[in-house]
Amino acid sequence: MSTRIAVVIAFLSLIGCTPPPPGRVAATLPCDGTGRCEVKIINPTCSTTPCSADVDFDTVKFTRGKHDIKVHWRLPAGFGFCPNTGDGVFLKKPEGDNQFKDPGVDGQDGPGVCKRPQFVMTARNTKVDTKYQYKIVFHDAAGNTEYIVDPLMFNE
Repeated sequence: MSTRIAVVIAFLSLIGCTPPPPGRVAATLPCDGTGRCEVKIINPTCSTTPCSADVDFDTVKFTRGKHDIKVHWRLPAGFGFCPNTGDGVFLKKPEGDNQFKDPGVDGQDGPGVCKRPQFVMTARNTKVDTKYQYKIVFHDAAGNTEYIVDPLMFNE
């Protein structure tokens, strides 16, 4: 009996049934503007090139019919957005529908050269059934190492 269980466990691990990294939800964050829409950047690592991190939600989904939803991206302690080096949250492809506005760093300054722990952008959410690939660029607090993350936003 224990051999069967071991085989089942080995099979499940081979097909990708492993849990997400600690703190990662690997799901969709529904945002409708009534509560705080916050994406946390977690597990920064330089085990790959370029350095990267995870987000607690893989996809941000804006509820159909809800507009001007403010999204907050929050970095862990020891990291920051450096506006003077071009850090922030950016769409990977241009979009001509003006679906996002008012991007910028936010929050109280932390320690170090790169001291803004939060980035904010407003989603207009007027074009339905549209996906937007975006990237998050940030540095360690000293400003020495750049990190890049590639999640997804979706207008329902």
